Amino acid sequence: SPEEFSIFVERLKTKETTMALMNEVKKAAPALYEALVGERDVFMGRAMDSTASALLPSLIPSGLSSSSPEMVSVVGLGHVEGIGRELISMGWSKFTPANCR
Repeated sequence: SPEEFSIFVERLKTKETTMALMNEVKKAAPALYEALVGERDVFMGRAMDSTASALLPSLIPSGLSSSSPEMVSVVGLGHVEGIGRELISMGWSKFTPANCR
C-alpha cells in the first residue's frame, strides 16, 4: 500500500539504516562500493579542503580569530563517514558527523 511504502522510505532515510546498507554493499561488492562511494568521498573531501583553504581566510572579518573557522557542507548520508576520514587524513582536527541528520 502507499502508506506502507511511505513508512519503508522514511526508515531508509535514517542514519542507522543508511550506514547498515552502505556496510552491506561494501561487504558484498567492494569494487562497486569503491567506485560509487569511496572515490567520491575522496573527491568531495579534497574539494572541501581546497575550498576551505581558498575561501575561508578571506571570509573571516578582520579582528576575529581564524584559528578554527567552521564550514558546513551538505552531502548524502552515505558519504559522511568517508569524507570525514579523508578530511582527518588531511589534517582537519575537527569533524563532527554527530550533527548529521
